[in-house]
Amino acid sequence: MQAYPSREDIIENMQDAGLGTEAAESIAEDLISGDREHGIKRLMANRKALLEGIHQRQKHIDRLDYLINQIQKNKIRRHYML
Repeated sequence: MQAYPSREDIIENMQDAGLGTEAAESIAEDLISGDREHGIKRLMANRKALLEGIHQRQKHIDRLDYLINQIQKNKIRRHYML
């Protein structure tokens, strides 16, 4: 039989996922007090924000890859380089 995670386990998990202490405690309270839907909504909003950050970082990586590729193909002349 699987034991339910404790309040502290839930908060620690959220903190490990990048949430601040105050937000994690507040969401844990929602989940424990019976307002699961609100807690889940807030967790999903945090997930969406994290995913948007990943997408933004991927764009940065893509731009650097493009620049590296152009330099390697000598499409950017040396006199433009600093």
